[in-house]
Amino acid sequence: MSIQNVSDRERYVQEQFNLWNEKFNIPFEHEYELKKYFELQHQYDNTPDEHVKTKRELLDMMNKLKYHLPRLKPKLNNELYEKLLKASVTRQLVEIYSVDRCTGKTSTLIKFAKEFDIAVAVPFSEIAEKLRGEYGYERIYGLNELKYKNERQIVIDEGIDMYKLRELTESMKLEIVTGFIEGRFVNAKKLFNR
Repeated sequence: MSIQNVSDRERYVQEQFNLWNEKFNIPFEHEYELKKYFELQHQYDNTPDEHVKTKRELLDMMNKLKYHLPRLKPKLNNELYEKLLKASVTRQLVEIYSVDRCTGKTSTLIKFAKEFDIAVAVPFSEIAEKLRGEYGYERIYGLNELKYKNERQIVIDEGIDMYKLRELTESMKLEIVTGFIEGRFVNAKKLFNR
């Protein structure tokens, strides 16, 4: 392998690692595995298509490495946090779009809720259970769990059934402080006369 190929690979690995490190909290003990994954990815991308067996072996190694990596938590998104703060003053929801995938929305919403001691509503109980364990915050509930809780204020994550939420807010006198709503459902905000 030439020195040029080695430096290209090293540069590629570092660039990919830096991109991921901007978006995710990467535990120190998993940096090596992630860099090894990017190294294999570079090798795969630079292997000629006619080397089918080699490419398949590289893919197998990449999949094994990926399987052993922990689920990485997105870093706090300060821009979204500021939007949540502003929206909470007027009890508005923050519009998000499909391009906002993996930008730290849920992490940011949970941090906001923890700081202001507010419950978090997510679409399903299974998601809530997973997030409670992941973030160490017990006041995360699936929409159907809320009716059994004694909460007065909530923030909502994307994907909530707005009609069910409306029923709950009216029957339980729940106040929606802020949260996220998908842009395509922006008309649903009218359900809450905001």
